[in-house]
Amino acid sequence: MAATLILLIFPLCLLAAAITDLVAMKIPNSLVLFLLAGFFLAALLSGMSPVTFAFSLLAGFVVLGVCFLLFAVRAMGGGDAKLLAAAAPWFGWNAALLGFLLHVAVCGGVLTLVLLLLRSQSRRLSGLGWRLPHSLFHAEKIPYGIAIAAGGLLSLSKITVLPPLFL
Repeated sequence: MAATLILLIFPLCLLAAAITDLVAMKIPNSLVLFLLAGFFLAALLSGMSPVTFAFSLLAGFVVLGVCFLLFAVRAMGGGDAKLLAAAAPWFGWNAALLGFLLHVAVCGGVLTLVLLLLRSQSRRLSGLGWRLPHSLFHAEKIPYGIAIAAGGLLSLSKITVLPPLFL
């Protein structure tokens, strides 16, 4: 039962982040903190070794560092950077993390292309009565929380925080 609840933390936090990013172009800090706290709880309950735990946290810090640089040059939003860094420890410091980041990058590319298409057709779509969030048509930003959530859901079977028998 506890394993199931823990496993729900990750996808539900990502889905909530995607929705808030879509609607408001913001990812609440409380959601990021809940995702990170969920990792700590999962690591504790799964009996994760201290070495694996340390390397998982290292993965989060490295991702945060790279994302901070992207944020500094205005290539990534702060909420997206924090969400990606909070999701990274769930995959650990291994190939699963690279797979997750690759999924996020591909989903981000697809999302960007879809938004560019929507934005180029915004007059036509609004004439048809489509009621999509204003930010999708008029903001220059991309709600990358959607791509992070999609990448995380595609990589869900690779999280390393729980023993394989729970997956």
